[in-house]
Amino acid sequence: MDTQQIVVPSLQFPPALPVNLPEVFEAQVRCLMAYGIHGEVGIDGAKFLDDAMALAKEFTYSLEIADIGLNQVTLVHYGVRDRYLCEVANVNIFADPDEFTLFPGVTVPEGFCIMQSQFGTKYKNRSPWSMRECHYALEQLGVPKEGLTAFLYEPSLLRKSFMNFPGAVTLGSGVPCLDLRFDIPELGGGHPDRKDPHYGSVSVSRGG
Repeated sequence: MDTQQIVVPSLQFPPALPVNLPEVFEAQVRCLMAYGIHGEVGIDGAKFLDDAMALAKEFTYSLEIADIGLNQVTLVHYGVRDRYLCEVANVNIFADPDEFTLFPGVTVPEGFCIMQSQFGTKYKNRSPWSMRECHYALEQLGVPKEGLTAFLYEPSLLRKSFMNFPGAVTLGSGVPCLDLRFDIPELGGGHPDRKDPHYGSVSVSRGG
């Protein structure tokens, strides 16, 4: 399949119940399959699609979570490597994703998860460290896999905000970030105390 022809509905929803969720989820899972994510995680394509759509049927969009700014809906498979996502999305790597670890207290699911999320706009011009210390109980700290997957779906997200991932730590104790350098996407790292109007921390609600 020509990945240049993939069209995924926008992830953005207002804080009200979206009416096109089945179409969104099917488009997202087919996008993942077009980029070979099912093969990367060792799952047959038919089962990959079936598992994703079965989870989608169980998903309930939360207005309470949307009201705190997490109004984007994203299907993520946590078995895929960050490096693979960078490769298929043509993201330059300046901080080794194989060396990333989770920030203490952060846990992520195995396999598929559907999140409500925001990809930096809520916390622009605020340091990742301050966001780690003060955020809503309903939201969790975002990790690179979530932002990279969303970038596959909607590359224009980086036009709205560069992404810090406060839920992860680089080899040098920095915070992974996804940004643009001369219009080329780049996965790098920054200081946890960095406050920059172009960057914002990703936060999600993974449910459970």
